[in-house]
Amino acid sequence: FIRDTTGRLIIGTFASQVERIIAIIELSHKYGKKIAIEGRSMKSNLEIIKQLGLVKTDNVIPVTEIENVPPDRLVLLVTGSQGEEFAALMRMANGTHKQLKLRPTDTILLSSSIIPTNHMSVVNLKDRLYRSEAKVITYLDSDVHASGHGNRDELKWIHQHIPYKF
Repeated sequence: FIRDTTGRLIIGTFASQVERIIAIIELSHKYGKKIAIEGRSMKSNLEIIKQLGLVKTDNVIPVTEIENVPPDRLVLLVTGSQGEEFAALMRMANGTHKQLKLRPTDTILLSSSIIPTNHMSVVNLKDRLYRSEAKVITYLDSDVHASGHGNRDELKWIHQHIPYKF
């Protein structure tokens, strides 16, 4: 999707998925795309990733600069794939986000399945996203599902790359 999307690609994912964030940044770089990060926890984790030197972030730009980038060269990595009320993606879907307004030419990728207790929130989010006329891709439509739980190798990677105190 990162290579082939013709408009803006908006990826909603868990901010705690550090390895996934790194992979999205690397793939965006590989295909010559700029990436903007939105959501408090996503930005916090990106700062940790940068401090640890886990990925080159020269293609990461502030959200305030996205209008300077052609839509087909832009990936937005945002929080809120589970329909959290104040997360970036829900504010975009509601039309209340200060800088990000959804467009019919956008592609929105939701790769995680619904956490059962979030079912109604995610249904509400998806309803609002579909009303924006953007293309919405979920794990039900395409082979994009990525578990919210780390597997053995991912947990090993985290322990090898991220120093921890507790």
